[in-house]
Amino acid sequence: MGDLTLNAALGSINRTSGTGDGRIVADVLTVTVLGTLSLKTQVNVLTGAKTGPGNVMIDEIDAINIQGLSSADGSIIVTAGGNITAGGFTSATDSDANDFLLTSTGGNITVSGPINARTQGDVTLSAALGSLSIGGLVTADVLTIDVLGNLNLADYVATVNSIIATAGGNITLGNYNRSGGTLSLTSFDGNISAGTLNAGSTGNITLIARDADNNGSGGNVSFNNSSTLVANRFTLEVAGNLDATSLNALVNSLSLTAGGNVIMNGVTTPGGDLDDIEVTSTTGNITVNGNLFAGPLGDIKLLANQGTLNISGAITADQLEIQVGANLNLTGLAGGVNSLLAQAEGDIVLGNNFSRTGAVFSLTSLTGNISTAGIDTGATGTVLLSAKQGSITTPQNVGQRIVADLLTIISLDGGSFFTEVNTLDALSCGMGNFNFTESNAIDITRINASTATSRCKPGGTVRAGVITAGMNGGCD
Repeated sequence: MGDLTLNAALGSINRTSGTGDGRIVADVLTVTVLGTLSLKTQVNVLTGAKTGPGNVMIDEIDAINIQGLSSADGSIIVTAGGNITAGGFTSATDSDANDFLLTSTGGNITVSGPINARTQGDVTLSAALGSLSIGGLVTADVLTIDVLGNLNLADYVATVNSIIATAGGNITLGNYNRSGGTLSLTSFDGNISAGTLNAGSTGNITLIARDADNNGSGGNVSFNNSSTLVANRFTLEVAGNLDATSLNALVNSLSLTAGGNVIMNGVTTPGGDLDDIEVTSTTGNITVNGNLFAGPLGDIKLLANQGTLNISGAITADQLEIQVGANLNLTGLAGGVNSLLAQAEGDIVLGNNFSRTGAVFSLTSLTGNISTAGIDTGATGTVLLSAKQGSITTPQNVGQRIVADLLTIISLDGGSFFTEVNTLDALSCGMGNFNFTESNAIDITRINASTATSRCKPGGTVRAGVITAGMNGGCD
């Protein structure tokens, strides 16, 4: 093949149709154009300069080596069926509309020279069936990357505001220091290694490392230079165990997820409405060495549906949600929360009185028993106690009665309860008596003791809905 030079210093060049497939075939193609440039090519090397406004669109049938491509004002879009070598891309105008998009549908992308989309333009590099190698400095507002293999970003992305990258293999990143930026790295079957990460108090950082083939070789995240990171929200997900005791996360909101066990130190957020803490172990246990503080407005979730929860410190939050696959001891944990939602596979114990006006208080044992101290949510709160396969035990005195607007109780064998509630709904799933000693007037939606006795002793007016008993129950 020979070389070809196209020059339209005062016009545009468009070759998207014609005889055959409408492609320009050459070894080296050199293009200079004022207006738009749209070409279908089969060339080895491309050098181009667009001196006026308008976009550049290159559709290459196989591999292409772009030694230099510049645009005075417009986007550059390159699609190739094979490998793409990018020796240099430059935008002369800093605009949010002037983006660079390089897509290899069947090969790799190698960035051998600088890619400069200025501070407002975005850069997208996609090699869904290949890999990406960056050896030139990338400057952009947002850099988006999608590759099948490994991804080594090193320090060539230091002048990018935000990075959103997904890779099938390992991801390696040097330092990231862009206040207000977004850093999101996802490895579907590899590890993530990063340097010092700083997105400032308004930026977000997400690191997700999975082990798609479950062979144990992927799914880990490590920090090379410093384990201290700064962000508004930090999200970390790993495939196996997560030891975050050396992680110093200066963040407003934190989310940790592990396929195995999670062990971590205490965490303190500013306590605003969105300053939440969420820790999830999908198959293991959660251990917290210290206090968790997200209050007074932030929420805390601790989810270990197949494991246990162990906390050595106190918890402060607007709403605390806990799910465990074993027994759950809430003694000393719920005093600093406004609302509590807890579910356990086994027994639940609350050894301290709970008192929060207007709270939502919910304890659910799937296969065990529930034992609580006093529960006081005031005249506007809601209380749910559910142990369909077990017993519910509460203090048998007026001083530790259950106070709520709505009280719902579901147990295997009824139970005896001192209450001060506006509305009552109680269901016994098996043999057992219900006995309620109510301080004031009460609306009874339902008291159902399937095979035993239902009794309610109110201190005021009773407005009864459905009251059923298997034997001689009544309402005194």
